[in-house]
Amino acid sequence: MEANAGNVLKISERRIRMEIYEREVLSVSAGKTIEFIEKYNIHAFPNNKYHNYKKFKFITFRRNKDLSKGYTGGEMENLYKVVDSTLILNPFMDDYNYIVRDKFTSSHSEYIDRLLGYIDHRLHKGEFEKKEPFKFYVLSETERIELLARPVPAKIGTRGSVYYKLSDILSGRKKIEKGY
Repeated sequence: MEANAGNVLKISERRIRMEIYEREVLSVSAGKTIEFIEKYNIHAFPNNKYHNYKKFKFITFRRNKDLSKGYTGGEMENLYKVVDSTLILNPFMDDYNYIVRDKFTSSHSEYIDRLLGYIDHRLHKGEFEKKEPFKFYVLSETERIELLARPVPAKIGTRGSVYYKLSDILSGRKKIEKGY
């Protein structure tokens, strides 16, 4: 009986882990920052209580409506794997360059140019909305999936952050329901 009980426990634990994994896709509205996200494979948002996201492995960005480019609003074109989310800094501080270099020189020096390029470009365009600390997400340059169906939230006008099941994002359906 003990062996059987142990197997049931292992199966239950695996099911729980799989369910958690299934719901690890965060979708956020990108607004004008989509330009920087796509160029540098970096995303940043204010590190405050309004942007306190649950843990996730993957992220996708919803586009704004832009009929001249064929976007009706809410389209998700790419699924990105997050490879680092440990950098928090205020991009308006004079020493942000030093902070980035100090943090990643010994561990992931390949992130430095991308992070500094992202920060400089977004600062130059005036797209950091507040002079406060931001949390930076380094997105994989190789582990990205193009979402050919360009899925949109089933609920029109979805704002803020939404979590989806990985299977729904990859299903090929145009409209998808939030995962939870």
